[in-house]
Amino acid sequence: MSSWKDKITVQIQNREGLFILLDPQFVVSSDAKLQETLNNLGFEIIQVTNTISFRYQLEKAKKDPMKLLSIWNEDKNKIPWDILSNCEKEQTIIDCSALALFPKLTPKVVEQLDPSYYDKLNDFYEKLVTNQLTEVETIKFVLERIFGTSTKVIGNSKESFSKDLLDIHYDKKTIPVLLANYLAENIEIFFPGENLGKLLSDREYFFKFLQKEWEELVLKDKELFPFKDNNIYAILDNLFLEGYLKQIDLKQIDPKLVRPAWMKLGIKDYDKTAKKQRLERSITLFEKKLSEIDKDAEHQKWQELSKDYSKIKKGCVELDHPFDHKPVQKKFHEWISSWYRFLRTMSPYHGPVMVHQILEHLVRLHNDDKQKKALLVIDGMSLTQWYVIEDVLKEQLTDFTFNTESIFAWIPTITPISRQSIFAGREPSFFDDTLLTTSQESKHWMNNWKQQSIPENQIFYSTGYHFWDNSEVEKIPYNSAKILGLVAMTVDEKIHNAHGGIKELNGEVRDWVKKGSLGNLIKTLIENDFSVFVTADHGNIVAEGIGQPRDKDSRSGEVRERRVRIYQDEKTANRIQKEMQKDGVLQTFLWPNNLISSEYHFLLPKNNLAFSNPGTPVVTHGGISLDEVMVPFVKIGGKN
Repeated sequence: MSSWKDKITVQIQNREGLFILLDPQFVVSSDAKLQETLNNLGFEIIQVTNTISFRYQLEKAKKDPMKLLSIWNEDKNKIPWDILSNCEKEQTIIDCSALALFPKLTPKVVEQLDPSYYDKLNDFYEKLVTNQLTEVETIKFVLERIFGTSTKVIGNSKESFSKDLLDIHYDKKTIPVLLANYLAENIEIFFPGENLGKLLSDREYFFKFLQKEWEELVLKDKELFPFKDNNIYAILDNLFLEGYLKQIDLKQIDPKLVRPAWMKLGIKDYDKTAKKQRLERSITLFEKKLSEIDKDAEHQKWQELSKDYSKIKKGCVELDHPFDHKPVQKKFHEWISSWYRFLRTMSPYHGPVMVHQILEHLVRLHNDDKQKKALLVIDGMSLTQWYVIEDVLKEQLTDFTFNTESIFAWIPTITPISRQSIFAGREPSFFDDTLLTTSQESKHWMNNWKQQSIPENQIFYSTGYHFWDNSEVEKIPYNSAKILGLVAMTVDEKIHNAHGGIKELNGEVRDWVKKGSLGNLIKTLIENDFSVFVTADHGNIVAEGIGQPRDKDSRSGEVRERRVRIYQDEKTANRIQKEMQKDGVLQTFLWPNNLISSEYHFLLPKNNLAFSNPGTPVVTHGGISLDEVMVPFVKIGGKN
């Protein structure tokens, strides 16, 4: 049975030159395994964001023979005419659209389908005997074959419909709007006043609805959603453990209203024993998820798992509860070694995958809504520290919403590389000449937004903020600027002085947000009509010292961090690696420099080791661990 991927690879194999893959539905852009196959055919892959970067990458890739694949998500007509004309002549333009891959199906329907379903769709598509399906026939075909449902199945009763809704969103199935609306129009309305189409297609909308229904039940004894149904109650505890639903504070409940025992899993209990029991159940659930992840897992699995891991780590630190980090770090490192190189060309259309894609994502949003944008980078903040910060902010900003995703930082996980890539909106290889400094961040930020026809006097960048008092908040140009780039250094500075480990660091971060002006900054931004996004350039980890390398003879301008050494001379890097052996076993490894810079060589300690005093634990960053590589990307919304 042929695959939809074969339709692409067959046009490329045993050929040379520049190939342009027209990828309007982000099919190739979101499939790391397909990109690996194309890479194994000898092609370098570039993701095109604009014509300027396109020509720059073409210049860099010039070699004889050239084997270059350019993934183009934009309109074909935006390709520079000379390049387009030449590729058409050489027949090196490949159409990866829904129409080209599945011509018997109505494109309008397939275009809305998440590309992750294409393999499954292809299996059923190959068995189709008809020449062409109508739009309604395609909708029915996709619903039945891909989602295992139909109007006859999903609308039998309120209980079955509610369980189907829960399964769709808990299992992260994505029913396109077109299909969801078709279902909604042809089934009974079990929840009057609710948009059934959005309940089926919009995950965030569904869980907000579910939270509201839980509060109505617990606080007012009004039951619309059938939480007590056996099939729903069976996974209800997981919804609270994993953060899909928030427990209701016991203080909110009328003391006269006696709540049945089964509801207690969704009511906050301040008893320390109950908290530990709940944490232990979360750990058990996490370990099960971890066991199901293999070395070929999709990157989205690690994005989701890192959020669970960070919440558990936060809880374990607060309750002094043991948690074995080694299995997750071992699996993560194995996965990174195989798949990290493909993340840079993943599509940021639905949200950034890596930190350098944040800018492109914000530009896309700005082109759609024209709303003012504020990006706050909290230098050094891990996902774990973000959840500490979020706890306090939710107490200060009770009506605000926090949508947290997890994205990948650049390795080595240090500020000059990873933070500079955020404001440059590019991979580190594009700013090779300033790789080890942050002095050009403002210039990067300005130039990128000026390309969007925004006047320079409406673009603002500043670093060095600490947000301990309101004086810094008041100096930000909310009225004159439409684009803000802000860097807060408080967490990173505390990392380098955290002698008491992560517990001390988390405590100080919590104290900073409680006493400082971060909450007021966010409130002021939203009151001044800014869309607010918060992220970090890297996280941090507790590492154990293995001693300092003998590298004082190195050239100036190189980097000597606790979790990475960066050398211009390859011989020096190899010498240090050999000298840092223990009992004949290497304690360091050389990180491939082809993704970052051909000018430098990156030596990183293995596991949770650091270039510092032997046997001494330090809080630091720069290496490869879930804590350092996975960082938050948060959209904060106002009251409305």
